[in-house]
Amino acid sequence: MNLQNIILPSLFCPFAVFLLHASRENSNMKIKGAGSVVDTCYILKAMVEMIKKVSAGFRGHNMEIVNKVKRENLKLEQEIIIIAVDQQAVNLEAARQSMDKLVEAVEYKIVNGILFSEKAVQELTLLFEALSVYLVNIKDWLITENNVLQRHVKIESAECTARCRDFATMHEERLIKGICMVHSSGVYLKMLDGMRGLFYNTGRLVA
Repeated sequence: MNLQNIILPSLFCPFAVFLLHASRENSNMKIKGAGSVVDTCYILKAMVEMIKKVSAGFRGHNMEIVNKVKRENLKLEQEIIIIAVDQQAVNLEAARQSMDKLVEAVEYKIVNGILFSEKAVQELTLLFEALSVYLVNIKDWLITENNVLQRHVKIESAECTARCRDFATMHEERLIKGICMVHSSGVYLKMLDGMRGLFYNTGRLVA
């Protein structure tokens, strides 16, 4: 199976950028009248940067990067509490907790020198990349409220959440065949669960 085709090509296409510019030209942006949207967009932007750092720490076995993200995640918790005005804050906190689960798994992997199969690394790398694009798309929708982008994000949420489950199933098959080691299995599955939670909970921001 070609892993490059596992994640939908739509995750990496530029049409969201086109929609963003078109919507800004032809509609009043929600962000102008809603402070909570500004706060949510700020937190989503922070999450994008954190995901990029976690990915780098994962690929490079770099605890310095991981520790930095842990501090940033604690700070994010306080910022979410401050903006707790509606259901958005609940979803953001659930997403932040999923981020915490992901970071903990990466930390455990590094500290214990656990290695993944090449297949597992490829799968997780693709999910990291998809998650960064996905969070940007949600932020853009919050600004523009573009209906086409909204439908696109909902499709992304459902398919990427399902993809995390599919990867878990594929991993179990590799485990049975002896391709993956038992001691690395729990860490890999915890990373997938953290990513699945991020896809799902941030997707709930899109009404």
